[in-house]
Amino acid sequence: NGGAMKATTAVALLLPLLEALGRVHDLGIVHRDIKPENVFLAEKEGGRVEPKLVDFGIAWSPDVEKLTCDGDALGTPAYMSPEQAGGHEVGSASDVWSFCAVLYEAIEGRLPFEAKNALSLLVAILNDRPRVPDFAEREPELWSIIHSGLAYEAKARPSARALGGA
Repeated sequence: NGGAMKATTAVALLLPLLEALGRVHDLGIVHRDIKPENVFLAEKEGGRVEPKLVDFGIAWSPDVEKLTCDGDALGTPAYMSPEQAGGHEVGSASDVWSFCAVLYEAIEGRLPFEAKNALSLLVAILNDRPRVPDFAEREPELWSIIHSGLAYEAKARPSARALGGA
């Protein structure tokens, strides 16, 4: 949060998270709470910044006993996928949706869905489509990629690795 970044800066900064998500998804783990507050920026030697995805507190894996009930909508409303907002089972596509919401916000300086309160926000995510951002005109290919990750239907979204490749 805190304003818009240049598209090239935001993509370069966040792109490594997609490879990490791909690895996590290969293990059958779904983070379920991707948001800016869960992206830690580690400064490496030479001043290079590397993003780290943190807080797997509500992550889900089929190999772990369920600690939540079906129908629980866990996560941060502003970054919830439609299936997550609706309390449905989530998979790796939900993380892709959340990542794209974070990337959209980093570039646009605001979220793809906004509302007065959390309930209205969830309703918007479930019923509306993401607003076309100002950067869409300047960066139409990038908007197309992000938009594919914000697809309403989970099966229409690319994998984390495919998104990163795009």
